[in-house]
Amino acid sequence: MHQVEGIKELRLKRAGPFMLGVFEVAVDGGMTVGKMHAVVTELENSEIGSWDEEVSP
Repeated sequence: MHQVEGIKELRLKRAGPFMLGVFEVAVDGGMTVGKMHAVVTELENSEIGSWDEEVSP
């Protein structure tokens, strides 16, 4: 995704049989709020937002 400049923080935690991830991304400081919202929506709808793989400890 070319609008994202990098990942600043990544946190993972187990919730029962699921693994939840929260991450903070860095974007261009001149990006409008509308464009930033579009980037977030694209991330949520991408493979990043819908991993469906079994994770074993």
